[in-house]
Amino acid sequence: MTLEQYGRWKDFAFRMVNVAVSARKRAPSRADVREQLEFFFECRINHLFERIQNWDSSKPDEHGRFDYVCDSVSDMSEYWIPNYWSICDRERAYEKAEERWCGAAQACLRAGLDVACSPSAGVTGFTAGDIRVMFPEGVPDWVKGFFKPRPFDELPDEEPIWL
Repeated sequence: MTLEQYGRWKDFAFRMVNVAVSARKRAPSRADVREQLEFFFECRINHLFERIQNWDSSKPDEHGRFDYVCDSVSDMSEYWIPNYWSICDRERAYEKAEERWCGAAQACLRAGLDVACSPSAGVTGFTAGDIRVMFPEGVPDWVKGFFKPRPFDELPDEEPIWL
């Protein structure tokens, strides 16, 4: 991943918070999700972005170890789920808590990475109109280029999209 792609990933993820998290939703709030994103980028990814290839692939470090974005995103749960250690062994309780407390941040991270760097279309539940809301100054060409074969400008606002 280049520095430019890394910047685009961060920009997209932070913009997506406003469409991924309802203003009425109590927990986590938009501010909470932004805090999760800041933590992720500064503490988990900032030092290794050059090795990232896509969601679940990276180049090895000098010791032959791999750091996968998907694993780093999953590791967020330990920091952000209330009472994590009391539920981490109970699969159903853990999954429910992870979706509630980390789902929005994870969706923003995955969609941002896919659009900025390596398309895999791993996030659903958004529309072309959501993308337009994210970029009120106009959707940049690097985002429009993600949508193929149909040009983004031809998509109606209510068109469901995979990010």
